[in-house]
Amino acid sequence: MLHLWHQMPLLCAVKILLLIIKMTDELKERLSRVIDTGRVVLQYGWIPFVVYVGWKQSTPRPNLLKLLSPLPSA
Repeated sequence: MLHLWHQMPLLCAVKILLLIIKMTDELKERLSRVIDTGRVVLQYGWIPFVVYVGWKQSTPRPNLLKLLSPLPSA
């Protein structure tokens, strides 16, 4: 069994390929919709997530309204 260790990624790729071939059209369509939705969520959620993490990690935590306001703070 130890001699197959270096072939594990190849065996996993073959299993995944066989699963993709066996998928029905309905499953392929659902998977495509899930991937597209996930891409949109990541695309529009990344910058707000980074702003939130930066706000959460800051020591003097500013007011969230002032942070997001386009007007300059005094």
